[in-house]
Amino acid sequence: AVPFAYFWLEPILDYKAIQTIPDVPFYLSGHGQSLGLLIVIIFCFALWVFKETSSNSFESQNV
Repeated sequence: AVPFAYFWLEPILDYKAIQTIPDVPFYLSGHGQSLGLLIVIIFCFALWVFKETSSNSFESQNV
């Protein structure tokens, strides 16, 4: 749920970035947010794959 908080925080973040500095930092830009979301998705998928493969190998050893 945390990456999707960007959708309702976007107007606030854009307004603050425009008011404080002329150049928006990368992590507040659309590309930065997309890259962050992609990294979170890849990390969660890798964690899921690791969990599934480690639990399957553990169960097969106990049989």
